[in-house]
Amino acid sequence: MNRGTGIKAVVVGGLTVGVAAVTAMMVRRKKQPAQGTKGAAGATPSLTQYPVPPVPQVPGATVTTPGVTLPSTQVTIPSAVPSGDMQQKVAAAIASNNPAQMRAVAAELRAAGNTTGAQSLEQIATLNESGNAAIQAGVAAVTKILQGTPATSSTAPTPAQPTPAQPLPSAPTPQPVSVTVPTTPWQLPSATVPQLPTGPVWPETNAAKVDLAARTNAMLKQSKPYSENTALVKQFQSQEGLTPVDGLWGPGSAVRLAQQYGIVPAAPYYWSKDKTKVPAQKAAYAATMAALAAKDPARAAEWQNAAIVATGQSASVPTSSIPTSVPAGIPSELTSLAQGIPGLSAVLQQVTQQVPTAPEGILTSTVAWPETDPGRRDVANRMNVMLAARKPYSEDASLVKAFQAQESLSPVDGLYGPGTAQRLAEDYGIIPTKPYYWSKDKNKIPAQKSTYRAALTALSVKDPLRAAQWLAAANV
Repeated sequence: MNRGTGIKAVVVGGLTVGVAAVTAMMVRRKKQPAQGTKGAAGATPSLTQYPVPPVPQVPGATVTTPGVTLPSTQVTIPSAVPSGDMQQKVAAAIASNNPAQMRAVAAELRAAGNTTGAQSLEQIATLNESGNAAIQAGVAAVTKILQGTPATSSTAPTPAQPTPAQPLPSAPTPQPVSVTVPTTPWQLPSATVPQLPTGPVWPETNAAKVDLAARTNAMLKQSKPYSENTALVKQFQSQEGLTPVDGLWGPGSAVRLAQQYGIVPAAPYYWSKDKTKVPAQKAAYAATMAALAAKDPARAAEWQNAAIVATGQSASVPTSSIPTSVPAGIPSELTSLAQGIPGLSAVLQQVTQQVPTAPEGILTSTVAWPETDPGRRDVANRMNVMLAARKPYSEDASLVKAFQAQESLSPVDGLYGPGTAQRLAEDYGIIPTKPYYWSKDKNKIPAQKSTYRAALTALSVKDPLRAAQWLAAANV
């Protein structure tokens, strides 16, 4: 039997029983305990003061009991039981409103071979039990509303039964329920956030000045002498109070950028017009880069490279002060954490998108790169520094070959192409000079460049603290 809408009749063992009568008896049973006794065999049981309605089907009757909605379909059981005593037993069991008695008769039906009739009678017993439970729950709910206090147990006490002639007792006045609202606001649990490796603090922290310095340096690294944006250089010189404000990128402007902002500077474009003073200028510049390498050992290799590019002289910094790798910090941990928490990936992506506005050279990579061998890293650094200072067809091909040979690249031809540049980036974490040479087959160049851009863009996600530099290098 399905539950959800009202039924009109139940037919058990060839006997049609009016559900209106059954339901009425279920409700009255909750009002007053049954006092009737079973009469002679074949007689219909009755309840004291409440005569049982006749057994025959009540056409079109629809009954709803409190808390129970009966199905609209009627269950028809094939008349496989003999008439007489068994039908009387079925009728008596249903009229008794006693699930245990119904199940006992159902067992007899099953023993007599009428399995379908037994199942239907058991369903009526189950429905009766469900009705009892629903009525009890309804009584408990009404009791709580009238009393205005929560019940002390899951089963509500049975209220006193009024006689039919007596009116219902008046409901007591509901008592107000006091609710205590906590005064202490709920707070997020504290969490330990990994910290970036500590580094030197640079004198200039004004955001506008830092932005101008970073833009000036980025422009110079992408330009060449006599093709630079001199107006931007003049703006930086004026901001720093340098003289003369001539728009010429010389060692004085580069040293100012390095010492005040901690930005590894583009190599000076112009030196003294008096050639006799140039060696001393370059020596002083190399010494300044060496001092900054000692102050900022995490980027000692970058400061050394700046000295080599500008002067051809290596900054005198002990190799023991140059770390071969930097431990991973926030970026890698956040990336791993975001994979298991919905919504965090989007936040991390927003943070990463903001990184390119940070000053170039100030942020230190916190990613551990695959190649840590000092000798191999030295070859890689020297090759990249040389290429940054040269032009195609003027590079030191032997140094390129040395790097290609140590990396087992093929061919070892001394030509600095995208494969060599990508190895430098992915294994060493060195932002590579843009490739000099691409495929001789011009039809293949677009695919080569697309692959190269994708590789460096992926590194900008892996190393978000230098995302701006990676993305600039990917612009081929």
